[in-house]
Amino acid sequence: MVLISFIKTNNNKLYISKSIEKQFLQTNNEVTIQFGHWKHQAFIEVDDQLPENTIAMPKYWFNGYNIPTELPYEMVVKKDTILIGPVIAFIFRRWKSSLTLAVLEKCKNRFKGYDNINGLIYVCAGDGINLVNQTVEGYAYNPYASNKNERWKYGVFPLPGAIFKRRSIPREVLKGLEEKIGRKVFNSHAFNKWQLYKSALKYEVIKYFPQTKRLTSSNVLNEMLESFPVVYLKPRGSFKGKGIYTVQKQGQKIIFTTRSQEKIVYDSIESTEAILKRYIPSKRYLIQQGIEATYKEDQHVDFRLFLQKNSKKEWNCQGFVGRFGKKKSIITNSKFLDFLMQGREALKELLAISEKEAMKLEVEMIQAAIATCKVIDQELGHYGDVAIDMIIDQDRNIWILEVNNHFYGYRKHLEVESKEANQRVRQTPFEYAKALCGFPMPDKKG
Repeated sequence: MVLISFIKTNNNKLYISKSIEKQFLQTNNEVTIQFGHWKHQAFIEVDDQLPENTIAMPKYWFNGYNIPTELPYEMVVKKDTILIGPVIAFIFRRWKSSLTLAVLEKCKNRFKGYDNINGLIYVCAGDGINLVNQTVEGYAYNPYASNKNERWKYGVFPLPGAIFKRRSIPREVLKGLEEKIGRKVFNSHAFNKWQLYKSALKYEVIKYFPQTKRLTSSNVLNEMLESFPVVYLKPRGSFKGKGIYTVQKQGQKIIFTTRSQEKIVYDSIESTEAILKRYIPSKRYLIQQGIEATYKEDQHVDFRLFLQKNSKKEWNCQGFVGRFGKKKSIITNSKFLDFLMQGREALKELLAISEKEAMKLEVEMIQAAIATCKVIDQELGHYGDVAIDMIIDQDRNIWILEVNNHFYGYRKHLEVESKEANQRVRQTPFEYAKALCGFPMPDKKG
């Protein structure tokens, strides 16, 4: 751990205290100093007058930047490069005008594990990123502030070493960031259901996905109804269950069910064209195989798994929750949700199985989720924080319905597990960001 200070000098030297001299094999060679994406060539010199664990840099190096000196930083020496940081950006809004104090305060619980991260973490918006000047306007988090007004300090900062993107930003800005700092922007692109399905087709994980096609005409709907008694019509990019319809074939009749459970009965298969004209205004729809899911007393039950990359850059399941929908609803978002239950307990309740059987099925679900995350990373972008929705059919097969890859809630979900799980999901992305910056996590004692 080091503290940094800035001094008025024209020298091109990094001054280090005697206590950290041993980290360097030689102090007379030119090295690259890196702070986030900012880099500078300089020489090192030991200054006996500096306080213990302190480094001092010429102020002119950081002209135009606001670098907090009250924060503890970490230092990693790699051959001829000295990393000082970490420097992490958290994109929390699209527009910087929306980063009010009240909005910033919503972020503070994510940083309760700051003592394991250290360095500069700033909250920013998409339009605060200036690729030409390689600067970002944002608010630095100060964990030692005594009140909320001092907790967030506005400043102009260098491009970071890693970015946790929680909100969408213009595509050209994202592309520019990736060109500048490399593959260190995670939760990069928001992908839709069709992009996910096409990617899964290339891998073994496709066995977990219901058969899906683009809904281009009534012929496609008729063909799917010949193969499956029930199908779902879904917008490619929908979330929270919006725009989802159920179509069921019973003999010659077609039963069309809306999200609000209104049922319309048509007399023949030829009616499908009329259905599409009336209810499907856009061709950006998919048709998906209906799965005969296991119900609990007319309640649809699905499972949400929270997958995140940790400080070792590995996917882990951080939370596992069962969601019981309101009776006769096929959707389990907040509007149609009845109650939540810890995942393994929900498996036991739904399937009437033992603890051992539930544990085995839970492991299988987590393995399927992690395998899917690896496909997403391979095919669709760079991710570190997703939520995967699954159901279990009557033969106990696992089916993946949705991968939430951009903005999703978790507070209510994880409260049924524990406060620790809730906090773990908030903090882990910053542990991953720290690893992307090139800094190891401290060893856990005990």
